[in-house]
Amino acid sequence: MEVAAVLCFLDIIIGELQSQIRSIQQEKISGDNIYRFLLAFDEVYHSATEAEQKEFMKAFIERIEMFPEKRKDGSWIKKIVFNFPVPVNGQEVKELPLESGTTLETVALLVRA
Repeated sequence: MEVAAVLCFLDIIIGELQSQIRSIQQEKISGDNIYRFLLAFDEVYHSATEAEQKEFMKAFIERIEMFPEKRKDGSWIKKIVFNFPVPVNGQEVKELPLESGTTLETVALLVRA
C-alpha cells in the first residue's frame, strides 16, 4: 500500500512539473516574436504620446550622466546606465561609458530569409 501511495504522489508531482514546463514554453519569447516586435517598434514608438515614449525609455534607462558643458567633440553624454544588462561588443553591461573613445551609431535593416 505504501508503494502505491508513493507512486501516486510521484505521478502528481510529474504532472505538475510537466504543466510548469508547458507554461514556461508558452511564455518563452521566440525569435519570430522578437523579429516582429523589431519591425513594428518604430511605428509603435512614434505613434505613442510623448509621455508614453518617456515611460518606455524609463523602463530601459536608469539614468544618463552628462558633462556640465558641451565637449570639444560635440558630445554632452558621459554615461548611460541601463536597468538591465545590454549586449555591447560581445559583453553584457549595465553601464555604457561614452566619455572615452569614439562611438559609432549603426542602423540595421532586418530581412526575413
